[in-house]
Amino acid sequence: MRTPEISHNKPVVFYDGVCGLCNRSVQSILKKDKKNTFLFSPLQSTFAKEKLGESYTVSTIILYHQHQIYLRSDAIIKIATILGGIYKIAVIGYLIPKLWRDACYNYIANRRYKWFGKYDSCKLPNHNKAQRFIL
Repeated sequence: MRTPEISHNKPVVFYDGVCGLCNRSVQSILKKDKKNTFLFSPLQSTFAKEKLGESYTVSTIILYHQHQIYLRSDAIIKIATILGGIYKIAVIGYLIPKLWRDACYNYIANRRYKWFGKYDSCKLPNHNKAQRFIL
């Protein structure tokens, strides 16, 4: 799989590649992203380690956009607002204190394998979406 050039205007979603919830979320973003705005990279990938270093855990969704890193609930809200349309309403999430948002995020993240399953290895994208993934 070829590695696309990272444009400063192309947001990259880093996610846990073996997590059932994370993979479903990526599929949902792909479906809603009609303009092919987002690129995706599993946190277990070489690219993620090169771009982010070793300081991030697989329990954290990360959005890299315009030289900024968004973590946990901030990443989710930013992804939704970039998607646009009805999803822009997610911006009201910023009215909830970050401490509470991230506590809720962490609660789900700590139980995601139990609730949504875990793959033995990173699930590869289907052929027509492969160019949107960086490994």
